[in-house]
Amino acid sequence: MASILAAGLVGFGSVSPALADGKPGTTAPAPAGGFGTLALCGDTEDVNLYNGGIKAGEAHWTVGCPNSTAVKITGWSEDHRADGLCVQVYALIGSTWHYGPRSCPNGDVDNFELNGSGRPIEVYARLIA
Repeated sequence: MASILAAGLVGFGSVSPALADGKPGTTAPAPAGGFGTLALCGDTEDVNLYNGGIKAGEAHWTVGCPNSTAVKITGWSEDHRADGLCVQVYALIGSTWHYGPRSCPNGDVDNFELNGSGRPIEVYARLIA
């Protein structure tokens, strides 16, 4: 498996560990191959994803909480390499998984909005075929 790294988050799962510069003590386990963080209302995250030591994509998101239970995660993801992998942001809101679009091929930028309710809020970025 290719070495996949993310700057800005902590890596989990079966891929190589990520370069971590996220908030201490706020990481949560992700599905295999994911990079994620336990998010709070108002959090903003910028993530660079690397494949084989070369930047393969990036993502940005903001977590909004319009009321005490509602969650709205908005942002964008962009593919930077013609490597057969796409960039995807996904989140666990309460007990339900929400998935953004897969950004690919190279140069594709997709906006997303993930809506749900409940806590915790876990947000992830990944490279996926």
